[in-house]
Amino acid sequence: MEIDSLSRRHQRALLRHFSSFRVGVISGLEPPVDCTYWWADSMATVAAIR
Repeated sequence: MEIDSLSRRHQRALLRHFSSFRVGVISGLEPPVDCTYWWADSMATVAAIR
């Protein structure tokens, strides 16, 4: 799984409920050292418009 992407399945689900959406990537994140569930230095963000 890519943490900084949005699958086609998720895109279709968004478009069932919203008229459009925009995907961006936040880079340079620093997960806490003792964190076991967050391993990437980037993350996808989604802005959806009704």
